[in-house]
Amino acid sequence: MPPAIVLHLVYRFDIGGLETVLVNLINTLPTDKFRHVIVALTDSNPQMVASIKADNVEVIELHKQPGNDPKIHYRLWQLFRQYRPQIVHSYNLATLEYQLVAFLSGVPLRIHAEHGRDIYDLDGSNKKYQILRRLVNPAIHYWVPVSEELAQWLVNTVKIPASKVNRIYNGIDLTHYQPIERNHAVFTVGTVGRTVAVKNQLCLVKAVEQLLVRNPQLRLKLQLLIVGDGELLPQLQTYVHEHQLQDCVHLLGARTDVADILKDFDVFVLPSLAEGIALTLLEAMASGLPVIATKVGGNPEIIDSGINGQLVPVRNEQALADGIANYLDNAQLRQQHGAAARSKVEQAFSLQAMARNYLNLYQYEDRTKISEQNGSAMPKNN
Repeated sequence: MPPAIVLHLVYRFDIGGLETVLVNLINTLPTDKFRHVIVALTDSNPQMVASIKADNVEVIELHKQPGNDPKIHYRLWQLFRQYRPQIVHSYNLATLEYQLVAFLSGVPLRIHAEHGRDIYDLDGSNKKYQILRRLVNPAIHYWVPVSEELAQWLVNTVKIPASKVNRIYNGIDLTHYQPIERNHAVFTVGTVGRTVAVKNQLCLVKAVEQLLVRNPQLRLKLQLLIVGDGELLPQLQTYVHEHQLQDCVHLLGARTDVADILKDFDVFVLPSLAEGIALTLLEAMASGLPVIATKVGGNPEIIDSGINGQLVPVRNEQALADGIANYLDNAQLRQQHGAAARSKVEQAFSLQAMARNYLNLYQYEDRTKISEQNGSAMPKNN
């Protein structure tokens, strides 16, 4: 049989955790079984396109206008009829409504992934978004949340039948991230992520600033590295400049050498307001770094506080500062937590485990068997 066509639908194919998961999945799945088409509702980043190793992948940009853009529905209808994908896999709320077009186009297997929430619905309580998910649910065979917290929310709050919810953890290629011995002259706190409101990097900057106020001598032996680009980068730059933190806080922008940059960190901090399963957190842990993260979303499923890192309250710069200080002069604690962090990722968050789970879900020719195993009402044909 020819490879099954999987059409991945994303809002923007840009540098980010969701997109990296997608690329890693495509690069790992067998090319004799699947051919992939990535459709970005808006546009794509050439760096992300270049990271795709498989040679049978197409990337299509629809250049959607902000707000409602009815012609996108018709354009997708054309693409579905042109490519006749066996599977349409959409990602996050911005792409959800287009599963109705996939349904009307007769796509046999329709999957929607929930990778996390955005600034407009941090706790998932937005009734309009809940209703939208319920309305589109009949057109979807499987919902794929990336954390147990998201899975329980889909079932208990959104009221999606549990038989249709298939939690698959994000995974990383462990060969790219290796623990190393760290003997840095300057203690380096670091974070990686898009500079957008939900990632809340400004809280981390303020936490480091608080440490410097507590002990001005730390200016000689403490620095913060922030990797990432986004709409709030100018705001961060302005704050750093106005508060005269340039000697300690360094904004590196978007980078493609994150694995190497992580070698310069002593501790990784994720101050997000909401998370699914953060890929950057997994990468840091795989690099043998102790981690500090807010107690939101899927973070508690990754971090065992006091064993491989620390969980802190959200929007609490003092708690972040105290967490950093806890590691600052305790090399033994950093080593212990870093080793435990690597072990946790090896056990539950490998790329191979993630790809295996998606392979089972994608097996179009065996979809009846999958349906029976999961107890869902997936139709044999449309």
